[in-house]
Amino acid sequence: MKYIFSSFSIILALFIFSACSGSKPEPSATKSNFSPKSHEVTLVESFSTDEILVRATGKGSDFDSATNDSKLASLWFAIEGGENRIISTPEERKKFSKFSSEFYKNSDKYITKSSKVQGKRTEGKTTFVTKNYRLNVRLLREDLIAKGVAKELDEIAEEIDYPVISILPAEKDSSDFQFSSDVVFNFLGERNFEAEVVSKISSSGETVKKYMMMSGDVDPSYLLALSTGSDVYIALKPNITERVKNGKHFKKASISLKAFYTATNRLIASETGHSREIETSSSDVLLEEATNDAVDKLLSKIERKWKKAIEDGRYFQIVLKSNFKNASSGLNSLLRENCKKVNRKAGQTVFSFVAQCPMKNSLEVFEMISENYEGEGAVFREFDSNSVLILKIGYTEDDDIIIE
Repeated sequence: MKYIFSSFSIILALFIFSACSGSKPEPSATKSNFSPKSHEVTLVESFSTDEILVRATGKGSDFDSATNDSKLASLWFAIEGGENRIISTPEERKKFSKFSSEFYKNSDKYITKSSKVQGKRTEGKTTFVTKNYRLNVRLLREDLIAKGVAKELDEIAEEIDYPVISILPAEKDSSDFQFSSDVVFNFLGERNFEAEVVSKISSSGETVKKYMMMSGDVDPSYLLALSTGSDVYIALKPNITERVKNGKHFKKASISLKAFYTATNRLIASETGHSREIETSSSDVLLEEATNDAVDKLLSKIERKWKKAIEDGRYFQIVLKSNFKNASSGLNSLLRENCKKVNRKAGQTVFSFVAQCPMKNSLEVFEMISENYEGEGAVFREFDSNSVLILKIGYTEDDDIIIE
């Protein structure tokens, strides 16, 4: 028995020695090690498509761990939490889970500036710390693309079929419109949107204006938007306020942005941006700051609404002119057979329709109509551009239509 006990003791001692002398394994870089515990983050300002400023509150067992968690939370917001998050689909989130620890461990790489502590509180054994962080979103997106997690912006635009956007003044004779519209135009271009700044109706747009006025639509901004044939239009209203304090001139800028579906003139999103109030003689820097703040938020709303519109069916403004008695009713029946919703305004020889259809653009709508029309005469296209289509039904393309 003594021999057996002695042997067992030796084996046990060797096992303990081996376990103690072996190198201690490093903790695996799992999601629980590095992902933020808190998701309390708000967007403070968008400086451009490259950088944003966020306010993040982190939580932890002490001040240092809560501060570190606030950094991770700011990164989470840019990647998958904010309105303009880089990844959003289940597939992208699944891919990101394989690299999340790597990104969160290197959060300092994407934080270009951090503020002093903006707030601190304790609830029981948990400490909360709030700080502001300026993030390099462009670099973050590039690294996510390199890992195969996110897609290139032009690839996303091609998949979603982004809307064509026109930028219009909300009021006539706005002295600050041109500068603000250029900021919006450049921002949209960076995000791979096709955009156009419009302040007056072009010669080709006069055709649209003429027939829309005959059908009863006379709102100047709406006619201006329709003349461009865009899918969405944004109306800008910039404003500069100025005050004198201790003999110094201080200025502050604000801007109102409203987005409408061009075909229906229905408001789909609105945002207001504000700048800081600073002592300056120039308004441009302030206008750029206010505009960037608003357009980033507005664009995320437009993207969400447009994705839904693609799924449910896009709206088209269709104008018909014809001398034939049954042309309007024939087109109305055809649209109702092939589209979800159809609203018609009837005149004598000029008719307007707003239809929600599964087609991608007005050219496809025209092809559907011309291939299926069975009434008198034939269908001819006079104008088409994205969401606007003007048709004529007659015996020949040169038939004169008596406008009534």
